[in-house]
Amino acid sequence: MNDLATIGIFFAGFFGGLGVFFLGVGLLWWVSLTERAMKRQQAGNVRG
Repeated sequence: MNDLATIGIFFAGFFGGLGVFFLGVGLLWWVSLTERAMKRQQAGNVRG
């Protein structure tokens, strides 16, 4: 039973770390998309 708890803690840490990693990647991707959209909008405003 003690081994089962150790395995559970390992998987919780492993998948928790993966979750944080993918959250960071998603945040960077979203920031790049919004930055690109804002540049496109500013370019459209300049042309008028």
